[in-house]
Amino acid sequence: MSACYPHPLLAENVIARLNKGMMKKIVVSLVLSLVVLPLGVQLGRPHQAAAALQAPAAPSSRTLPVLQGSKGEGEEGRVAPVTPNPIRSVRPIKPQPVPSPVPPVVQQPRVPGNIRVKPVEREERELPEEIRVRRGENVREVREIRKGLRHGVFRRSKEEIEKMRQLREEARKRKEEIRKEFHSRIQEKKNEFRKKVQEEREQLRAQLKKIRDERKQKIVERINDRLAQINENRVDHFLEVLDKLEGILDRIEARVDAIEEQGGDVTESRAAIAAARDAIEKARTAVEAQAGKVYEITISGEGTLRLDVGKVVQELRSDLKAIRDLLREARDAIRDSLHTVIRLVRQQHENENAAVEATTDQEQNQGAGEESSEGSNQ
Repeated sequence: MSACYPHPLLAENVIARLNKGMMKKIVVSLVLSLVVLPLGVQLGRPHQAAAALQAPAAPSSRTLPVLQGSKGEGEEGRVAPVTPNPIRSVRPIKPQPVPSPVPPVVQQPRVPGNIRVKPVEREERELPEEIRVRRGENVREVREIRKGLRHGVFRRSKEEIEKMRQLREEARKRKEEIRKEFHSRIQEKKNEFRKKVQEEREQLRAQLKKIRDERKQKIVERINDRLAQINENRVDHFLEVLDKLEGILDRIEARVDAIEEQGGDVTESRAAIAAARDAIEKARTAVEAQAGKVYEITISGEGTLRLDVGKVVQELRSDLKAIRDLLREARDAIRDSLHTVIRLVRQQHENENAAVEATTDQEQNQGAGEESSEGSNQ
């Protein structure tokens, strides 16, 4: 048994006799195979790493004892030299080419289809003299239309405009004189009215002697004075309303005159203004008559005192209501004349726009024809 299996102490002695240099070479070969070779491959120097590993280690003169199959207890066997694992040839790593940077693509702005864009490379050629002159004439024509064409019609001549202005100035002066005469007549009517009111008051006091109740006498006198005051105040108010309405109508007529100077057809507006003038004149006549009217209270007896006073009050109300109706008619007539002017202005604005658009279209068509002819010549 002892011959086949050596003693453990013998194995330890054999291992202790290993050459320290041999151990160092074994360790160096292992480090080269495990560390240097991969590092050389990564650094792109595989040939140097392989050469370092392929260098053979110095053989050792000593041998290791044979632990198994030994013939004797002291016999030793040769130890096979430790050689590294065969290294396959490593292919060098070719560096990959770095792609050149691609410049960013700049998108051109989109242009609507109805707009023609000239290429940048195309040089602007000088237009022929005839085309430039024709285009200048078209531009001047459009400007002349915009200046001389107002509301779709051409202006009148200077002589006609001057004559119309003179006639309007004369009419304005006549209207101003009529207005002054009217106010002077109204003032005279007011003075006469105050005198009549004073006379009527004296007559009323004489009639009130028939009534024994003094309280009723004072009530009737107060009502009589109140009626005169109401009538005078209402007349003044009606005069102010008439002046305002006439001022509005004058402004409307001035607008119509301006349109007529530019050649507009103002027949309908003139008729409406004339109707409004008639309505104002009718109301003015009624106000003038009302300014000099005195309301007398006639007393027939104490029993019919209420009826006598009520009849006069109702008469004043009816007269004032009639004048208000006339003023309302005049106001409606002025509104109608204003509506005719509005329709006229709107229609003539449409005519002006249509004329300008037609001229612009004609100019564009001429320009397109000129461009096509230029392209054919090229």
